[in-house]
Amino acid sequence: MAISSVYLLIDNERSIGGIASHGSPTDTDPNEIDLEASLADQIQCRICLETDGRDFIAPCKCKGTSKYVHRECLDHWRAVKMYL
Repeated sequence: MAISSVYLLIDNERSIGGIASHGSPTDTDPNEIDLEASLADQIQCRICLETDGRDFIAPCKCKGTSKYVHRECLDHWRAVKMYL
């Protein structure tokens, strides 16, 4: 499975607990679950650079490492940027 496909699965929130929401547990390839889980652990906030997994959002059409951000980091950045 290509990495872009895994990002698509994460982005669309089509996987809940490693089981695709559009299919049964038997439809899911175990290798996809392992790759998806390891990729989810690598998602990094583009502002604070932490990978703690709390409240990540994809607020724009950016891709790759710039795609995800913590909501609170984005809110803080917007508040500070407004006064610059």
